Amino acid sequence: MKLRTACLLALSLFVATPAAANDAELETLARDYFASVQSEGVGAIASALHPDALAEFRAMILPIFEAEAESGQPNFTNAVFGGPKTIDEIRALDPEAFIGAFMSFLGQQMQNLNVKFDQIDILGSVPEGEVRHVLARVTVGAGEISVTEMEVLSFTPYEDTWRLQLNGELKGIATALRGSIPQ
Repeated sequence: MKLRTACLLALSLFVATPAAANDAELETLARDYFASVQSEGVGAIASALHPDALAEFRAMILPIFEAEAESGQPNFTNAVFGGPKTIDEIRALDPEAFIGAFMSFLGQQMQNLNVKFDQIDILGSVPEGEVRHVLARVTVGAGEISVTEMEVLSFTPYEDTWRLQLNGELKGIATALRGSIPQ
């Protein structure tokens, strides 16, 4: 009897973890994410990312600011952080503030394009170990131009909720920017 009780208790603890989330919960998180980006801009991405993703993106982008600090021409640094910042001040920022500033800068650049989500269709989710991938068909418009593409949001459990992993687009932005650093 004790073994059965222990097994039931262990099973109930697993069911209560974020890793046991149902499709509807994840699909709601995906909708909320898109709604936040639509209403608050791409700066909202930082608060949705898993801490490991924040640290990874920060590590990918930081060399750009370090190179600018060495060159003595911090044009990009000033644009992203809204004025002069030393490399020590930038390194001291927590990853969420660092990425929030970077994403807000990107959002300002996109603002002139008047980019909007025209339609978002959540198509479902797929489990992969503890990660859950949510597939969405997203139509983005800017003026008379409209583009539809498939987006995959990969969620990882974090504390009592789910947070996003870095997607290929964010990694691509970081890689492209790092490629622009003079060697």
